[in-house]
Amino acid sequence: MLNICICQLIKDEQRYIEEWIDYYLNLGVSKFILFEDWNSSSHADILSKYGDKVILYKLYDIATQEEIESVQLVKQEIAWKCFYRLYKDKFDACLFIDPDEYIHCNKEEFINELNYFNDNTNATVIRYRWQCITASGYIKDPCPNKTYSIVNTYKILYNDDNSELNNNFKCLLFLNKINEDIFMPIPHGPWIGDHIHYSQYKIYHYLTKSWEEFKWSLFIRGMQNKHMYNRKIEIFFDINKDLLPYKEQLLKECKGLKYKYNDYN
Repeated sequence: MLNICICQLIKDEQRYIEEWIDYYLNLGVSKFILFEDWNSSSHADILSKYGDKVILYKLYDIATQEEIESVQLVKQEIAWKCFYRLYKDKFDACLFIDPDEYIHCNKEEFINELNYFNDNTNATVIRYRWQCITASGYIKDPCPNKTYSIVNTYKILYNDDNSELNNNFKCLLFLNKINEDIFMPIPHGPWIGDHIHYSQYKIYHYLTKSWEEFKWSLFIRGMQNKHMYNRKIEIFFDINKDLLPYKEQLLKECKGLKYKYNDYN
């Protein structure tokens, strides 16, 4: 069986990260190599239950000065560089995927497809296309029994295939096949070549959830610069049309708003 890991940079993902890890453990992933953003609150306590299945680094502590300077503080790329330096030869494959992204298949389907690509093709890159999932009008997060679940709660598909929101990919790399001639530090491309293959399965990407979650994303996670703020607002109300009648009222809540993780949790 292939030895598969996940590499990801995380920031204030405490609310949903257990669901994400449990999902991919059940899918056949054996290890999570996670790099905590240096502006993030700590995930150490919540992840301790997973023992050696999760390896957690503070990105600033593990990154070399050369890695930091070489990508001009694009933190995701720093995390990828750290991963390749530390783990490129330790796994057969690595999936580079966010905590709001779930490959929509079961374990048998996932493993069988990867085994086929690994054994019968020249694939070094597997691309999974996004299918965005929306909140469909939630203002507050539904939280039965104080348990948050994005997989079980948010089920409405955003089916506009011409939208930029559904025209993205995430990738798995066969680390056991890459070499310096075709090695690229950015796993999602852009790559050109017959070594790129496409999965039959989609990633369900929970791009937006409730309005409360959206506010948290903007204000806690550092997305409140002018360009990002306006673009995110536009996207949120485009795919949550049920909330359009409340738009003016909801936007008033954002004026002078200050959050920190524990306030929202």
